[in-house]
Amino acid sequence: MLTSPFLLQQDLYVYLSESEKFNDFNNPEALVWSEKGMVYGDWSSGSNGDGSHMHSIEFKTSEVISVLILSTVYLEFLVIIC
Repeated sequence: MLTSPFLLQQDLYVYLSESEKFNDFNNPEALVWSEKGMVYGDWSSGSNGDGSHMHSIEFKTSEVISVLILSTVYLEFLVIIC
Protein backbone atom coordinates (compact mmCIF):
# COMPACT_ATOMS: atom_id res chain seq x y z
CA MET A 1 0.00 0.00 0.00
CA LEU A 2 1.45 3.37 -1.01
CA THR A 3 1.28 6.21 1.46
CA SER A 4 1.19 9.86 0.45
CA PRO A 5 4.48 11.61 1.33
CA PHE A 6 2.58 14.69 2.50
CA LEU A 7 2.77 15.34 6.23
CA LEU A 8 5.16 12.42 6.81
CA GLN A 9 8.27 13.12 8.85
CA GLN A 10 11.49 12.75 6.92
CA ASP A 11 15.17 13.01 7.76
CA LEU A 12 17.46 14.76 5.26
CA TYR A 13 21.17 14.02 4.93
CA VAL A 14 23.44 15.93 2.54
CA TYR A 15 26.93 14.67 1.66
CA LEU A 16 29.76 16.42 -0.19
CA SER A 17 31.96 14.39 -2.50
CA GLU A 18 34.49 14.85 -5.30
CA SER A 19 33.49 11.47 -6.71
CA GLU A 20 30.67 10.99 -9.19
CA LYS A 21 29.81 7.62 -7.66
CA PHE A 22 29.20 8.11 -3.95
CA ASN A 23 28.43 5.37 -1.45
CA ASP A 24 30.28 6.55 1.65
CA PHE A 25 27.15 7.33 3.70
CA ASN A 26 28.82 6.16 6.92
CA ASN A 27 31.64 8.71 6.62
CA PRO A 28 30.92 11.55 9.09
CA GLU A 29 33.42 13.81 7.29
CA ALA A 30 31.36 13.60 4.08
CA LEU A 31 28.13 14.57 5.87
CA VAL A 32 27.77 18.36 5.60
CA TRP A 33 24.17 18.81 6.75
CA SER A 34 21.41 16.82 8.36
CA GLU A 35 17.92 17.90 9.26
CA LYS A 36 15.75 15.42 11.19
CA GLY A 37 11.98 15.45 11.50
CA MET A 38 11.25 17.58 8.43
CA VAL A 39 7.63 17.35 7.32
CA TYR A 40 7.01 17.16 3.58
CA GLY A 41 4.29 19.64 2.65
CA ASP A 42 4.84 21.86 5.72
CA TRP A 43 5.13 25.33 4.21
CA SER A 44 5.49 27.13 7.55
CA SER A 45 8.71 25.56 8.87
CA GLY A 46 12.26 26.84 8.45
CA SER A 47 13.88 30.02 9.69
CA ASN A 48 11.81 32.23 7.36
CA GLY A 49 8.53 30.45 8.10
CA ASP A 50 8.06 29.67 4.40
CA GLY A 51 8.99 25.98 4.31
CA SER A 52 12.52 26.57 3.05
CA HIS A 53 15.59 25.32 4.87
CA MET A 54 19.05 26.68 4.13
CA HIS A 55 22.54 25.72 5.19
CA SER A 56 25.87 27.29 4.18
CA ILE A 57 29.28 25.69 4.36
CA GLU A 58 32.82 26.46 3.32
CA PHE A 59 35.06 23.61 2.33
CA LYS A 60 38.60 23.08 1.13
CA THR A 61 39.09 21.31 -2.15
CA SER A 62 41.63 18.60 -2.61
CA GLU A 63 44.88 19.30 -4.42
CA VAL A 64 43.56 17.52 -7.51
CA ILE A 65 40.51 19.80 -7.74
CA SER A 66 42.56 22.92 -6.97
CA VAL A 67 44.88 22.30 -9.93
CA LEU A 68 42.09 21.67 -12.46
CA ILE A 69 40.35 24.65 -14.04
CA LEU A 70 37.10 22.81 -14.72
CA SER A 71 36.22 20.47 -11.89
CA THR A 72 33.13 19.11 -10.22
CA VAL A 73 31.98 18.73 -6.65
CA TYR A 74 28.89 16.63 -5.98
CA LEU A 75 26.17 16.94 -3.35
CA GLU A 76 24.40 13.67 -2.56
CA PHE A 77 20.97 13.88 -0.92
CA LEU A 78 19.51 11.06 1.14
CA VAL A 79 15.92 11.36 2.38
CA ILE A 80 14.58 8.78 4.82
CA ILE A 81 10.84 8.61 5.53
CA CYS A 82 10.36 8.02 9.26
